[in-house]
Amino acid sequence: MHSIEILDTGGTHQFPAMQELNIKTAHGFIIVYSIDDAESFQEAHKLRKLVVNVKGTENIPLVMVGNKSDLAVDREVQKDEAVTAAREEWRCPFLETSAKYNRNVYDIFLALLNSIEACENRDSNKQKTEKRRSSASKTISALKKLLRSKSTSNSCDDDVFQ
Repeated sequence: MHSIEILDTGGTHQFPAMQELNIKTAHGFIIVYSIDDAESFQEAHKLRKLVVNVKGTENIPLVMVGNKSDLAVDREVQKDEAVTAAREEWRCPFLETSAKYNRNVYDIFLALLNSIEACENRDSNKQKTEKRRSSASKTISALKKLLRSKSTSNSCDDDVFQ
């Protein structure tokens, strides 16, 4: 079970230290742009770049959201452009929403929780693999040491190791 704390960072760019602190402590991100404002799409890209820089990794639970889908007639950001950016550059889920009509809002949070869970599982599997490698490495080192000591002895068993 996860709990979500929502922090609207709109306007925090005026306080970079606070913005970085919020990014460092967050476990996932929903980056929203307005489909009727191409500049907001560019700002979303800048924000994602900042998140990557602060976190020090591209492996971040993140969802790209195009808001104001109810204003499709005023669209400045094409959906296929956003889908391509989300898939190929950001490697994250993408949804369009209308906060006004509550369209896909639940799905955004579900996508974020799934993304957080996937990253946690990936990290957990990575740690298990590293532990196995570390354990295997120790075993191999011990065997090599044992073999070296056996090869220098005058035991009748020396033939087994050669």
